[in-house]
Formats: sequence, structure tokens, C-alpha cells
Amino acid sequence: MEWGVVVAYSQINNRIRLGYYTTTDSVYNLIPRRPWPDTKSYVRIPTDDKTVYLEFLGETPLREVVEKDGRIIGLTPEEPESDGERFARDKFTYYVFMYPNFITSEEFEELWMKAQI
Repeated sequence: MEWGVVVAYSQINNRIRLGYYTTTDSVYNLIPRRPWPDTKSYVRIPTDDKTVYLEFLGETPLREVVEKDGRIIGLTPEEPESDGERFARDKFTYYVFMYPNFITSEEFEELWMKAQI
């Protein structure tokens, strides 16, 4: 964020509610986003062969959905392995998210309900 830059109201609201901006900014390559400890965050991480969806509480991953080859797999710390996939234990600050990575809780829950656990 630079001095004198106008920030959209939605991003100011995100900063207050989540503890971080969801915009894409090169500063996040150097300084990680830090969510409030009681904030839930939802992200999508696409790769070449699968898409991973994560739910965090603060910096801690709570649940994960892996969408691969038409299958939807749900993982938790209590059930960390299924169908060749392993639960991602990396903290929120480990990742460098771009704006398109952030999803809503509704998007995550819809996939979670379809997941094979």
C-alpha cells in the first residue's frame, strides 16, 4: 500500500473484518498477510492436476477439499489422508495468495458437502 492511494471500501471492510486485504499486491511476496486469530478465511489454490480449497481459522488450517479427476476429497487434521491426498498443515502466512484465490464460505461449504470423507 502506498501513501495517497485510494482503497476501495470493500477492501477497507476486508481489512477490518479479516485482518488483511484480499487484493493482489507484490508487497505480499515479502510481508505475509496475517489474519485475526478468530477469523475464518477460505481460499482456492489451482494447480496443474487438481484444485485445493482450504479453510483457516486465523493462521491454522481447519479443513481441506481436493478436487481431482472428477473426485472431491475432504481432509481434516483428524482424517489427514484419503485417496492419495494429504492434509496441508501449512499456516496461512506460508502462502502468497492473489485476489482470485479468495472464495466465500458458501463456496467452500458447497464443496465440503460433496466431499468424500
